[in-house]
Amino acid sequence: MKLLQEGNLAQPLRDLCIVLGLALIWGSAFFIKDLANPLLWICVSIGTLLGGVGGACHLASKAGIKPFDNSYKKARDSYTAKDDRQEWRE
Repeated sequence: MKLLQEGNLAQPLRDLCIVLGLALIWGSAFFIKDLANPLLWICVSIGTLLGGVGGACHLASKAGIKPFDNSYKKARDSYTAKDDRQEWRE
């Protein structure tokens, strides 16, 4: 299975990130009752991060945005003329 498809996370990986993130948040809040426990806050933070990445990638796929694409390199190179690069190196 490919992790990246067309510049975005694959659909099963996006779903897995969202489900694991929600499970970490819910599980840590349910099983760790002490609010002063740092493990609770670490699990909630990691769960929020996982759910956020999965959700953002899901929204990006619906909008047709490719967050993990390398097209910016082509855009950056399009601003320099070929002659300018030759003169700059010499």
